Amino acid sequence: MGRVSVRTLRRAPGGRQPWRARALISFCSLLTLLAACDDTFEPIAASDRHFSVFGHLDASADTQWIRVMPLRKSILTSPEPFAVSVTLEEVGTGRTLDVRDSLFVYPYPQEEDIEADGAMVHNYWTTDPIIPGRTYRFTAVGPNGEIATATLPIPNDYAVSVAINTGTTPTLFNRPMDAVRVEGVDHLAFVRLHAMLRPPCPEYRLMQEVRFDIPEDNEGPEYFVPVSKIYGAVIDECRGSQVAERLDLWIVASGTPWPAGFDFRGTALKGASLPANVDGAVGYLGGVLTKLVPYEYCTFTGPEPIPPSCVLTYDDSKAMITGTIRDGCADLPLADASVRLEALTPTASGHRRIRTSPTSFDGDYRIAGLDAGEYALRVSHPHENHIPPADGAFPQFVVHTDTLTFAPGERASLDIVLQRVGPC
Repeated sequence: MGRVSVRTLRRAPGGRQPWRARALISFCSLLTLLAACDDTFEPIAASDRHFSVFGHLDASADTQWIRVMPLRKSILTSPEPFAVSVTLEEVGTGRTLDVRDSLFVYPYPQEEDIEADGAMVHNYWTTDPIIPGRTYRFTAVGPNGEIATATLPIPNDYAVSVAINTGTTPTLFNRPMDAVRVEGVDHLAFVRLHAMLRPPCPEYRLMQEVRFDIPEDNEGPEYFVPVSKIYGAVIDECRGSQVAERLDLWIVASGTPWPAGFDFRGTALKGASLPANVDGAVGYLGGVLTKLVPYEYCTFTGPEPIPPSCVLTYDDSKAMITGTIRDGCADLPLADASVRLEALTPTASGHRRIRTSPTSFDGDYRIAGLDAGEYALRVSHPHENHIPPADGAFPQFVVHTDTLTFAPGERASLDIVLQRVGPC
């Protein structure tokens, strides 16, 4: 059992997605405190519940984290022995996952009633794969035979598509009525939008996010979530004109009905009743499959009428292109450029799909959900939402054009250097 400072979470084993560990730990710490303060449950009274257990298994994550702590009157502030055996078994196959214990330390430099070493918690982790559609059994056994169990079904793989309004249908508060459609799941936990916004000051970037809870009467197998409402909430939290250089949607599907207000992060509880689904313990364990899809721009060119929406599907058959645009004179990343792809093969109605992406402050771009085929590439500067410098002066660049062909499921990378008009 290792003792790990909370400040070293980025270096946790299998840390390609360190936010999952941080999110789980933040969530668990809050719920542990909530459980200790709940008037309906006294931790030191006689009870058939022996542990505090919180976490989730995510089939899209490379590392799973589950917090297991003894029920106690006070916060653990010393590395006391914790002789608890934790196992995860794949139901039906008998496969046993390799689960290990880690002691995490939460410094409390401003809390006089907490010892200098801070609060300590036991997080059990594994890098063994969690398979979509399988069910897992969690078991914790204490030194005196105390036991806690939970059954965690993982949802099957599912399809995600985003319908982008093309401007030919009504809008809500002058915002396009876009929506995400999730098909093939019985329980959708929540959808969250992560937005990297750039206010007028070019040296400053801001990450905003907002969660959209699924209404109780919106049961599967298909969900329709108005992501325009989510994006509007993000923009409303910021001041001034905003450039969204990256928008991502996190879709979280669950293997069982999701408790109201339950999140991977404690900030979303806001007084919600404490969920519990672990026999012999206080707490909640969830089984989920999380997908990350871009929230992108899409429209059509061609004869009237233009289709009212452009549906982007994200699965293994779709191609994606990423890269960096650079200034040929300064040899630096070029922000606020426009990368435009126009499909050369029209649809049955004679329309050609157009996909564009602005470059970020670091000159990066990304266009996903591309059908296989040929596209006309056009890279220019600035893009239509470019915010010019205060003096209104910025270099002019020669437009770059090319023709690209994508195979099904291709993951392409293309870096481009834009040359300035005239001498450097």
